[in-house]
Amino acid sequence: MGLISSCGNNNQNNTTMSDSTSTASNGKLMSQSDWGEVDGKKVYLYTLTNKNGTQVKISNYGGIVTSWVTADNNGQKSDIVLGFADLKAYQASSPYFGAT
Repeated sequence: MGLISSCGNNNQNNTTMSDSTSTASNGKLMSQSDWGEVDGKKVYLYTLTNKNGTQVKISNYGGIVTSWVTADNNGQKSDIVLGFADLKAYQASSPYFGAT
């Protein structure tokens, strides 16, 4: 597992990340929160939420998708990602669930 700091995307519609929630001009919500530390480097969990309430959580630790909550045909929301509850579990016994 590696620690990545950015995807290298040079998109002109960048939104500045901070430790608080920010809203882009298109109404989509994005937030960053501390998730732990690996080899002296901070690991963050980024949460992306669209206007329909679909929510994806991605870490900068291997680009791991830790959660993806979306609605089924009946409108029932559930997490469709198999993984662990916290960073320590990914470090201890990860079969690379959700890693990109």
